[in-house]
Amino acid sequence: MKVSNKDLIPFSLSHSILDQIKANPNKNSQIRSGIQLKSAASLLKDTVSISDSGTGAKTISMENIIEKRIYLEESSQVWAAVTQNVGADSKAYDALSDLGIAFPDEMDQEEWKDLAKAAVNAGEKVDVLLDAAAEHGRQGKSIDDLSQFLSFTADLSAEDLTDFLSAIEHDPGQAELMIDIANQLGDGLTGQYLKTASLNLDDLEDLNDELVRIMERDGKDTDLSSYFSLAAKAQDNGLVLLEAFDRMTESTQDRVSVFGNTRVAGQNLENFITFASFAGETAITKILNQSETLKDKNLQNMIKAASGAKGQMNGFLSALDRFSQKQSGTFSRFLSTAAKAEQALPAMLDNLEKIDVKFTATLSTVDTVNYLEAVDNAGNDTSRLNKVGDGLNGRDRSLLFYAIAQTKGDAGDLLDQVQALDGTERSEFLFQAANQENAGPSDEDIYMKGILSDDSFKDYQTTRANLKSWQPDSLEQAIENIDAQSRDAFLEASAAAGEAGQSFLTKFDVLSFKDQNTLLEISQNLGEEERAQFVKGAVKAGEDAHNFLALTQKIMNEDDSGQVVSDFLDAAEAASPSQIKDMVAFVGSLNKGQRKSFLSAVANTQYSLSQLLETGKKVRAASNQVQGVFNYISKGLITLEQAKTYYG
Repeated sequence: MKVSNKDLIPFSLSHSILDQIKANPNKNSQIRSGIQLKSAASLLKDTVSISDSGTGAKTISMENIIEKRIYLEESSQVWAAVTQNVGADSKAYDALSDLGIAFPDEMDQEEWKDLAKAAVNAGEKVDVLLDAAAEHGRQGKSIDDLSQFLSFTADLSAEDLTDFLSAIEHDPGQAELMIDIANQLGDGLTGQYLKTASLNLDDLEDLNDELVRIMERDGKDTDLSSYFSLAAKAQDNGLVLLEAFDRMTESTQDRVSVFGNTRVAGQNLENFITFASFAGETAITKILNQSETLKDKNLQNMIKAASGAKGQMNGFLSALDRFSQKQSGTFSRFLSTAAKAEQALPAMLDNLEKIDVKFTATLSTVDTVNYLEAVDNAGNDTSRLNKVGDGLNGRDRSLLFYAIAQTKGDAGDLLDQVQALDGTERSEFLFQAANQENAGPSDEDIYMKGILSDDSFKDYQTTRANLKSWQPDSLEQAIENIDAQSRDAFLEASAAAGEAGQSFLTKFDVLSFKDQNTLLEISQNLGEEERAQFVKGAVKAGEDAHNFLALTQKIMNEDDSGQVVSDFLDAAEAASPSQIKDMVAFVGSLNKGQRKSFLSAVANTQYSLSQLLETGKKVRAASNQVQGVFNYISKGLITLEQAKTYYG
C-alpha cells in the first residue's frame, strides 16, 4: 500500500487509531484490507478530538504504523511517556516525527523496546531523550549508533538516566563521549560518573576530557573508584577534585576519599578541595595526619586556614607543627585566628611572635584581618596596639584596627592620640581616623560588617535606610543586645518591617524575652511577603502584641496547608490598629474549623473586616454556627445581610 501526503494523519489521531486497532481486531482487518486512511479516521471521529495546534500539526504515515516495524505496544508506551510529561509545544513531537523519517525501516522491536523503557524512565526529560535519539538521524548516523544510544539509556536506572539527560541537555555534543566513558568505567562506576557529570555542567567538557586523558594514559590500570566515591559529594567541584586526585599516589587518594566521606562535608569539604587543588602530596599528608587528632571546630578551622595558604604553605605547616606542640587551648586559638586571617595570613605568619592568639581568637573575621594588617603596619608599636585594642570594645575597636591597617603614616602617633582621649571624643576621633583621606573609601559600618553574616549585614543596611531618625549607636546597641544566634532572625524581621522599622524596634524592645523569641521563631518560618505582614501586624497590635503572637503561633501549629495562616496575615495587614485588637480577640475565641471558615470569608469576599467581625459576633452569640454560616458566605450562597437578619 502506497501512501501519499494527503493520506498522512495527525500523530495524535494515529495514536488513537492504534488504541482502536488493539481493542478491535475487526477494525484492524478492515484497515489492512485497504480502506483509505481518511475512511479509517472517520470511523473514529465520534471518539477522537483532532486539534490543528500543538501535536495535531505532527503527522505520521499509517503505512509506517501498520506495514513497517513500529510496534504497537512499544510505541504506545513511548507516546504515553510523552503526553504525560511534556506540553503540546515540546520538541518531543518533532523528534518522534524525525525518528520515523530517518529510520522508517531499520528500527526493529529491540530498538523500540529500549526506546520505550528509556522513555518511561526519563519522566519529564523524555523530550531530551527523544531529541537526542532523533539527532542521530539528523546527522546521518547509522542505525547501529542509534541502537547503541538506546541500549545504553534503557539499561540506566531512572536516577542515572536523569543525570545523563541533564548533562546532554546542557551540552548535546558530549553524549557519545559520555557513553564511551561510562562503558569503559563499567557498571560499578557509571552511576557515580553520571551524577558527577550532572553536578558539573559548566565544566562538563573539561571533566570528560580529563577523564579520557587519564584513562588513555593508565589503560587497564585505571582506577577511579576513590575519586568517584567522593566526587558526587564534592558537588560542582568535580573537575578540581579530579585534577587534585591525579597528582596523588593511590594510597593518598584512598585516604582523601575516606576523609572526605567521613570527616568533612559542605563548606568544610569545599575548603579541603580548594586546599588540595594547590597543595603537594606532602602538605596533604601532613593535614590528614594532623586531622586525626582534631575534632569539630578545630578541624574546621585548620582546613579553612589551609585553604587560604596558597603561596604560604611551608610557613603555615611550620606554624601548625609549632603550635600543635603547645597546650590545647593555645593551639585552638591559633587555628581560630588562622582560619579568620584570610588575605592577612602572610601578615600573621610574619608576625607570630608579636600576636597574642588569646586576644585574636575573640575577634570577628573582619576585625581579625584588620588587626593582623595593623600589626604589620605597627612594627615596634605592636605591644601598644594590643594594649589599646584590648581596652576598647565594639565599634571603637573595629575602627582602631581599620584605621591602623589603612594608615600610611606613623601608627605610633595615632595610638598616642587614642590613648589621650576617652568616651565620645575618642569615638569621634577614631571615626575620623578610619575615614581619613589616605585611608581609602569610607567604611563607617566596619564593626557591623564584622559581627554579622553577609545576609544579616544587608538586612542591617535595609533597616537603617528605613529608619526616619537613625541613631547609629542605638541600632548597634539593639543588635548587640540580641543573642548572636538570633541576630539573623532579628535583622530579617526588622528589614521586613519596612517604613515601620522604628516602630518595630521600639515594640521589640518592650516585649518580654519569651515574646521576643516567639516573634523571631514565627518570622523565620514565614516567606518574605508573609513575614512583612506578620511583623507589621505585631507592630499594629500595640499592647495586644502578646495575644497577636500567641494566636499566630497557634494558627501556624494547626494549619497543615498554610492557607489559614495566609488568610490571617492578609486580614492583619488590612486591619487598622484599632481593628486588629478586635480581630485577635474574636478569631482567638473560635475553634479550628470556625477560624478557617471566618478567615476564608475575610479573604474571599468583598465585605470589610469590620462588617464580618460584627456579623461573626452576632452569629456566635445567637447560635455558635460560625463555621457553617461563614462557609456559606465564602461561597456566595448567602449574603452578609441575610446572615445578620437571620441571627440579628
